[in-house]
Amino acid sequence: MPEKEKEKFLKKAERAACWDAKDQFWACLDKAGGENPESACREARNLYEKLCPQSWVTHFDRKYHYEKFKVKLQTEGYQKLDEKFANKEK
Repeated sequence: MPEKEKEKFLKKAERAACWDAKDQFWACLDKAGGENPESACREARNLYEKLCPQSWVTHFDRKYHYEKFKVKLQTEGYQKLDEKFANKEK
């Protein structure tokens, strides 16, 4: 089995560039909205993935979706979300 490639330690400027790319990608997603915002933000996503380590991309993606879920939970309430997911399972 090949060894897992170690992620390099990012310098301050590299971290700042990563966070900026993440913020630009998130802003693009928020602005695009619609049915498929990922395709509208492909260029921003590519830059984000290029400048950030893969583990950070995974973490930031989860964080973005979790933050959106929390907002929905506060605005729609858990009962409405339960109904939505219960209908998908049927």
